Formats: sequence, C-alpha cells, structure tokens
Amino acid sequence: MDATGVKQPCQLRRILYLQYTNPCAYPPLLHSCEILARRGWEVLLLGRHSLGFETSRPPDFPGVRFQYLPYYASGWKQKLQYLWFSLWCLWWARRYRPAWIYASDLSSCLPALLVHTLWGTRIIYHEHDSPAPAGEKGRLSLSARIFLWARRKIAGIAQFCIIPNEKRVEAFRAQTGTAREVKVVWNTPLRNEVSPPKAPAQGRLKLLYHGSIGPARLPLAVIHALKKIGYPVTLRVAGYETLSSLGYVAQLERTARELGIGECLEFVGFLPQRSDLMDHCQSCDVGLALVPQSVRDPNLVHLFGASNKAFDYMSAGLALLIPQMPGWEALLPYGVACDPLDADSIAAGIRYYCENPAQMRAMGERGRQRILEQWNYEKDFGPVLDVMES
Repeated sequence: MDATGVKQPCQLRRILYLQYTNPCAYPPLLHSCEILARRGWEVLLLGRHSLGFETSRPPDFPGVRFQYLPYYASGWKQKLQYLWFSLWCLWWARRYRPAWIYASDLSSCLPALLVHTLWGTRIIYHEHDSPAPAGEKGRLSLSARIFLWARRKIAGIAQFCIIPNEKRVEAFRAQTGTAREVKVVWNTPLRNEVSPPKAPAQGRLKLLYHGSIGPARLPLAVIHALKKIGYPVTLRVAGYETLSSLGYVAQLERTARELGIGECLEFVGFLPQRSDLMDHCQSCDVGLALVPQSVRDPNLVHLFGASNKAFDYMSAGLALLIPQMPGWEALLPYGVACDPLDADSIAAGIRYYCENPAQMRAMGERGRQRILEQWNYEKDFGPVLDVMES
C-alpha cells in the first residue's frame, strides 16, 4: 500500500516508455518492447503522433500497449500539448507504478525527471538523436535550454544511459558531465526479422532506400548516377518527408523525368508497419545507406551503429552501398563504398553489382549471417536486460 492506504500493483515487471514523438519511428524501442514482453514484462508506451507517421500502426505484441496524443505543429498548441504530455506522464506513472521509466528522447527528460523526483522510479535514458547544435549566433531558445538542463539532470540520476555508438558517447559525457554508466547499443534488427537466404540474382537490379527522405540521406547525385550506369536498374524509395525536406520527393521525381529515367524511380510511400518494410527489403538486391561527408549534424557525422538502415538491409541479405567515411569500414565486407555526392562514384558502385551478381549475393549472405550471429538486438540489448532483471 502507498501512503494513502491504497493498494498499488506490483512494480516488478512493469516498464513505462516516454517518447514525445511516435515510438513506431524508432525500431529499437519496438525491439526492446518485444524482448521484454517475451520475458513476461508489462509494457506501456506513451507518445504522440508525428509528421509522416500518421498512418503508422503499432505492432501487436501481447503485453505491450501504446497510448498516443495527436500531432500539432510548432506553435502555442504544441506548447500547451507538451505541458499536457508532462502531466499525462505523471498521471500514468502514478497509476501504472512501473519499476522502470524508459525515457527515449530529449523532450521526455523533463517528465521523467518529475516522475523520479516524486516517486523515485528508476530511469533508463536512451538517446537516439543528439540535440541539434546552437544556431549561427550560438543562441538557444528558452525551451531548448530547459530541455538540455533536464537532459543533464537525467544523465546524472539515470541507472544508466544508452547511446547508439562510441563517438556519441564521448560527446554525451562531455555535454552532460555524467559519471553514470553509459551503454552502447547499436540499432540492429531482431533475429526473427532475418529473412531466408536469397535466390541467385536475375533480371533488373533493384536498389532500395528506406527512411526519412531528404538531401542528406538520399542526395540528388543518386538520381544522376542512375542515368550513368548503363544497365537496367530500379530504385525503390520507402519513407517519408520531414518538415525540413517537404517537397523533396517531387524534386527527385522531376530530376528523374528531366534525365529521361522516370521509370527507374519507384516511390512506395510510408509503410504503416515495420513488417511491411522488411518485406520490401527481401524483394530487393542492394540497400543504400549514404550520407555526405560535409554535414555538420552530429547525428549524420556519427551515424554508424545509430542508423538501422544498413542492418535492416543486411538482415534481408542485401548487399550495401555505403559512404567512403571513417567509421564505416566495418561494413566493407558486406558492400561497396562510394562518394555520396559524386554521381560517377555512385554509378561505379552500382555498376559493380550489375556486372558481378554472384559477388553481390555473397556479400549479402555474409551480412545476413553476421546479423544472425552477432549484430542483432537480442545480443545488443542483453546487458541492459541483465541490469533490469537483476
């Protein structure tokens, strides 16, 4: 019973996720929920709908529930909604009595801090995306300063923090000053998402890109490369535009038409469930995981391990087209590297696969085996699970 004499439910196997965006946009969250549910945990995720994910459908895992607030663009409605989100999290924490709070974005730090302050609930902080740097004048808004303050507090009181690669761990420690344990957990797929071995390649080469669609991740140079290859190729694009890249799909389509290769580009739009995405992976030959070297965004500079694209492709037996950047060398046995801003370099990489289908399949199969044996979320999340259940 609590101080009021009301009997409270058992906390032993309950966890409450806080995410001020759509949890379905983050495969690691879905993976950890499934792993916990398989082990008898009750899981509740609190989030809100986000742009591009309006039609998403959460997976149906026994023991896992999703609760959403509607999406509002920036403005006074969003500010009021964030206040309501924080109170909503407090209400659910009081009602649900979880053993753990799993805060998984910058905006969830403040409500997580309030829950911990009021009831002492243990916290895991999982930072998928590092905060954006200050603008050109080096100034931050009041809300940004509050969020960063809450982040520093959470980093200092969490049982441990989770960061998707070693480079970001260094930046996270420097920014927060935390002495708490920080675990590196890559954004890998589950073993049960790994497809059977692919049949020998035949016919038109099929390329796949999935994720947010913008110039940094799918540069126009890719479209120009399709014109230069000299072999029949299809580029399938599955994903969504963000606020900063609205209209970019139309620009890609217009560029392809102007080059006379409109038939080479296929947009399948946003896929409501991750299982739909994995089906598309299985039907293609090569996966694109490109990022330019000149970007300043720390989430793009230190992307290996944090991006689920390459690992998703590998789980389906796809060979990879990756950037010539430090930190990506570990993927060279499973793909070809190129300059993401050089159409000739991209075309050379794709042309290699057209001319060497057997080697392409061998790279894909090596990657598929690597996911099964080592680079999977069951293994990566294991140390986190050990602490939670100890």
